[in-house]
Amino acid sequence: MTDFIGAVIGGILALFGLGGAPDHELTGYVEGDYVYVAVPSAGTIAEVTVTDGARVMAGDALFRLDCTAEQAAVDAAQARLDAAKADLRDLQSGARAQELAVTEASLRQARAELELARATFDRSKELRQSGTIAQSKLDTDQAALTSADGKVAQLEATLETQRLAGREARIDAAREAVKAQQAELVRAAKAFEDRFVSTRQTGLVDRVYLKPGEQAGPSSPVLSLLPDGALKIRAFVPEADRAEYAVGSKVTVTCDGCGDGIAATVTWTASQAEHTPPVIYSRDERARLVFAIDARPDGEAAALAPGQPVTVRRAP
Repeated sequence: MTDFIGAVIGGILALFGLGGAPDHELTGYVEGDYVYVAVPSAGTIAEVTVTDGARVMAGDALFRLDCTAEQAAVDAAQARLDAAKADLRDLQSGARAQELAVTEASLRQARAELELARATFDRSKELRQSGTIAQSKLDTDQAALTSADGKVAQLEATLETQRLAGREARIDAAREAVKAQQAELVRAAKAFEDRFVSTRQTGLVDRVYLKPGEQAGPSSPVLSLLPDGALKIRAFVPEADRAEYAVGSKVTVTCDGCGDGIAATVTWTASQAEHTPPVIYSRDERARLVFAIDARPDGEAAALAPGQPVTVRRAP
């Protein structure tokens, strides 16, 4: 919109010779390259810490959004990470001492039962040979001995497994689970951090658009910031003088209250005329063509403000 207004002003000045500027003086105005500060995700504004016109330094807080849900997400992610780390430690260290003690006690009992079953079988075997007991009694004692022997073997294998760390495949899976939870915690922490917005540039707060309690989002800037060094001068050069204002050319900018003028450098020139319709030009019509240029102050330009009219001339 600013470019359009400038184009209209420049076109009027060029086509009708308004403004009374002497030869080799260009009419222009000051523009600002504003930074519009928004947030990556929608939320309710909880606090705005700056006001219109406030000067801020890089790193200063600007505003913050409500972060209740994000804080809860961080806490939950931390809890899941702690649990994943605990599972990994268990697999790497094997069973706990209490679990080993229970298995060892069961194994001692099973061995005692095995000895009793073996002694019972041996006695029954002798009695069967003498015909004192039936074959069915010997068969029963044989089955009891086999069962007791199997129970001892099972408990010995269990105890050996408990004394070892978890199998490598399970440990690898637990390590990956820890990595996944660490990534989730980083994501949650970043979302929480994004609710607190600070400036990366030094400059002036131009305007605060939203207040606490209002909704902000990626497409709804909360405020605009004019960084230091973001001012530029837009001027309009007649076609005949265009070559004298090439990029890199030095110019002097004057305005009401600018004193002896401000040194500036041309940083951009339009590639085509902006203010005359594309028709077949006569010699007289060509004399009215103008091209927009941008120039940036070489140093401090405290006397300049966006929208301010200025005069530009080639530097001596």
